Amino acid sequence: MKRTFVTTMPDQAGAFLKASRIISRLGLNITRVSYNKAVDSHMLFIDVRGAEAAIEEATALLEAIGYIGGTKADPQLMLLEFRLRDEPGTLAPILELIERRGFNISYINSQEDGSGYQGFKMGLFIEDAGAIADFIAEASQLCPVRALDYVPYEKSLDNTVFYLSFANRIAGLLELDDDARAQLIQQSNRLMQMLEAHGEAPAKPFEYIGRFAELLADSRGDDFRPRITERVLEPTSACDNTGECVPPVTLYCIEPACGSNTFVLECAGKLLFCDGGFACFAPEMRALLSARFSEPALRDAELMLTHPDADHCGLCRDFNRIYATADAIESFRLEAAGKPDFRERKPEHAPYIRISKLLSEYRIPEPRRFVAVDAAGGGADAADAASAGNTAGRDAVRDVLPHELPYVGSIDCAGLRFDWYRGNGGHSMGEAVIVCEPLRLVFSGDICVNARGFTQQQAAFARLAPYLMTSVNRDSAAAAAERAELLRRFAGYLICPGHGPVFEAPEGT
Repeated sequence: MKRTFVTTMPDQAGAFLKASRIISRLGLNITRVSYNKAVDSHMLFIDVRGAEAAIEEATALLEAIGYIGGTKADPQLMLLEFRLRDEPGTLAPILELIERRGFNISYINSQEDGSGYQGFKMGLFIEDAGAIADFIAEASQLCPVRALDYVPYEKSLDNTVFYLSFANRIAGLLELDDDARAQLIQQSNRLMQMLEAHGEAPAKPFEYIGRFAELLADSRGDDFRPRITERVLEPTSACDNTGECVPPVTLYCIEPACGSNTFVLECAGKLLFCDGGFACFAPEMRALLSARFSEPALRDAELMLTHPDADHCGLCRDFNRIYATADAIESFRLEAAGKPDFRERKPEHAPYIRISKLLSEYRIPEPRRFVAVDAAGGGADAADAASAGNTAGRDAVRDVLPHELPYVGSIDCAGLRFDWYRGNGGHSMGEAVIVCEPLRLVFSGDICVNARGFTQQQAAFARLAPYLMTSVNRDSAAAAAERAELLRRFAGYLICPGHGPVFEAPEGT
């Protein structure tokens, strides 16, 4: 059994020795330790492996000496500026007031400027948030006081309670509960340790995680303003099972500032979706879709999933029938069983993936809702769809494609036929390329993105994951090969990318 102890220990000699003696006495093996006084002088992370009973006893002993558990208060960091006359003794009453209140000073900065006054900036750690207003009111009787913006990971003002202040700030932005806040602390530490091993400064990962949270928070509610484009597509050939041409199809591309695109195909009153963005935007997406489409059409709609990354799965719970590859479905099954999914099996990706799921309110899609398109994957519906109708066209396409994008099956949805090709896992295990030949339309997932068409906010968000994961791809060389093959094979087709606006694949790629 494994467990991570997130310990809060006194900043004094022998503190870690005391904890390690408890752990070793119980026969537990320490598999990871992380402590960086420049980041937080109290919080230390210890991963252990051993018998469950021994781990539970260690937990109780560490709680007994105050190393884990601790206060349930909601501590806050405040940065205040006290405007004091530049003369002896003016600072003492402020310091005495701070001492009476029991606040911890984590930062002081002041310098004379020739004006006869000094602006003393102080960072105060305050465990009782209710005491802040009373303190400022009392201090204002002594001198002018003003609160300043305090972003610890940007200004590096505090290293005594950094993790608590960092997690509280994110929790305030996204309304995280205590369990989520604890998980954020743990995974942020893992991410910092991993990136520090790659030569990164310890503070930078926290800056990027904070920016991730800010951009999500800034896109909620009335501020959810995705770019929405639509175009009418004329089928170039018969595409239903009877050989009859379907009426024109309308393609909608919904691009939020954060997370993947959501595509909607509307054909003869039926709807088919591809991908579903972040779960935290699901309420806003439901309102948007309800205003645009009829309730019966939405109720009967189906979803195609290009790959199982969290930023594409936010609407999965709104559909009773979801098409995906067998590998994608297996990834969800692993999650449901409490095991790392395919993404999390890569050590460089695991911390960011868990943080992004946490902050975006991800919930594991229920495997029962899925149909495996891979004929070999055991999905009876997929096997029937793959064998229905005229297969000559699909066989011809299958022969053209090299091994990077093998044909795996076809489905019929909303009066349209879609051929599926399995990606090579360069970006994500379980990825697929989904093609509607009569519409010359390709859903590429993140094998292709249209970064040139990003809005300013999309571009800002897109810069975060490559840094926090070291690469968004599982295998960058393989991802480049499958992207090149997709663009070569489908030159002239309309590409619906995982992120960014729809574009036409250039000829002669």
